[in-house]
Amino acid sequence: KHLSDGLALSWRGDLDGAIAAFDQAIALKPRFAFAYLNRGLAYQRQGETARAAADLDLAIKYAPYTARGYYNRSVLRRELGNRRGAAADANRAVELDPDYPDPAP
Repeated sequence: KHLSDGLALSWRGDLDGAIAAFDQAIALKPRFAFAYLNRGLAYQRQGETARAAADLDLAIKYAPYTARGYYNRSVLRRELGNRRGAAADANRAVELDPDYPDPAP
């Protein structure tokens, strides 16, 4: 429920509300990679890149064989100017799921 609430709030642009809902999802299930991923994306949209990076790292830690986390972290790393880290994450995403595109501009 909290995850779906967070996703709905995020789609409506209520990032603070979405983050609060993802916080609740994480409180109930502390290793919930998808909640960390989406909270990280909300933080990224708010310009809170350090918090976004920390959450994307946790999303990958708790779901290391899911391409989505690596892909999104590669986008953030590219935004932050970490081309080497971005390329490594993008390559890992494609290794895990060949349908993921390279996020390079």
